[in-house]
Amino acid sequence: MLVIYKAVQYVEGKEMGSNVRFGAAIATSPEGPYVKTLGKIFEAEKPGKSWMLAEDPFIWFSQKYGNRYYAVARDVTGTFSGSPGGLCLFHSEDGLTWKPSPHAKVLGDSYPLEDGSMSKSRIERPFVLPENDEPSYLFGAADGYLKNGRISTNVQFPIAPTK
Repeated sequence: MLVIYKAVQYVEGKEMGSNVRFGAAIATSPEGPYVKTLGKIFEAEKPGKSWMLAEDPFIWFSQKYGNRYYAVARDVTGTFSGSPGGLCLFHSEDGLTWKPSPHAKVLGDSYPLEDGSMSKSRIERPFVLPENDEPSYLFGAADGYLKNGRISTNVQFPIAPTK
C-alpha cells in the first residue's frame, strides 16, 4: 500500500507553518503500519526558493498506459509546466520517484469558457475520472466572479482518448 501525504514545516509562533512538501509512506496492508520513505515527492531537480512547487495532486494508477502512476497537480510556480498556477502531469513507475511528463502542461492559469472567452481564474484541486482505465474527464474547482462578489464553481473538461 502506498500513501502520498502533505507535510507542513512547523515554525514556532507561525500559525500557518512554513515549507509545504509531499512525501510517501508504504505498508504491506491497508491497516498499516506505514513507514515513511526517504525523499520528497513533486520536487524539481534544481529547487528554487519557493515554499511549495506542486499542490493538491490527484493520483491514479493505469495498467493501460504503462503500468505506472500518474498525477495531475497545480504547478504553483510554473517550475514543471512553465505556467504558474496551471495544471501539470507527472508520472512514476513506483509511486515514489515522480517526474514531470514529457508534455507536462495540462492547463494554463486560465481556461477557455463555452462562450470562447478565457476564465479569470485558475483550476484548483484537480480530479481525473477514469473510465475503463482511460481518463475521461478532468474536474476542478474554480472561483467565479459576480457583480457583487465571488462564487466557487466546479468545472469539467472532457478528455479525448489517445489514439
